[in-house]
Amino acid sequence: MAEDERAALSRATTLHREGRLDEALEIYSRLLKARPGVFEVERLYVFAQLQAGRVKEAHAAARRAKLGHPRNPHAHVLFGATLQAEHKWERALAAFAAATKLDPGLVEARYLAGNMLANLGRNAEAVAHFDTALTLDPRAVEALVNRAKVRVRLGQSAEALADFTRLAELHPREHAHFLAKGA
Repeated sequence: MAEDERAALSRATTLHREGRLDEALEIYSRLLKARPGVFEVERLYVFAQLQAGRVKEAHAAARRAKLGHPRNPHAHVLFGATLQAEHKWERALAAFAAATKLDPGLVEARYLAGNMLANLGRNAEAVAHFDTALTLDPRAVEALVNRAKVRVRLGQSAEALADFTRLAELHPREHAHFLAKGA
């Protein structure tokens, strides 16, 4: 990426963080026209579209990214995220499975697959995916939170309590973990 493109990307990500999505999207679009297929820009563009509530545009861009980068597991995760936003749980699950096939150690894909399984009511399978994510990264807080919630649904009170206790230890200033532990 040329220096002026890097500066533009930096400006776009700053705008994105500030919530100025339309301005960020304009820059991302310009960068993608100048240099199609730069995955990091495609990724940011998709997330900005999702955050702006433009799921259809995000879906189309994520599909292009996946087709342009078929061996990149993050492209499959990105596509799965758009399917998740569309509440297409089975298709999102398939995208996350494709990502884990390409990179079995990709924690994000394991965690998101667990979420989709939980949405589908396949709670025991969801716990297994969260377990794998936590084996890969014991500090994956999102996986631990969601595993605890699914364990509550499964009636696994002792295991859920252990998860909420661990969360309270990891984040002692997060009151929600103590409330969940008390509940």
